[in-house]
Amino acid sequence: MTALAKRLLVILFLFFFLVYCSTDKKTMINSVTGPVMITAGDIWLSHEHILVDLIGTDSIDQKKWQHESVIEATSEYFEELK
Repeated sequence: MTALAKRLLVILFLFFFLVYCSTDKKTMINSVTGPVMITAGDIWLSHEHILVDLIGTDSIDQKKWQHESVIEATSEYFEELK
């Protein structure tokens, strides 16, 4: 490969790299109000549900939840993430 060909490849690479970096990348996230487009400068908070009761909101009874067993089953994973 000649020096000119190498120089042209570098220039092409830089051109495409700059175009790629300057494009507005948009990502879709699902929020509680529906899909939302976010861009690189946006801030959003994610969260996870550790204890989930799928019985339905009209039948929830917190006395039936076994908090200690959930803590015991998940604490190792949270320590690893920490």
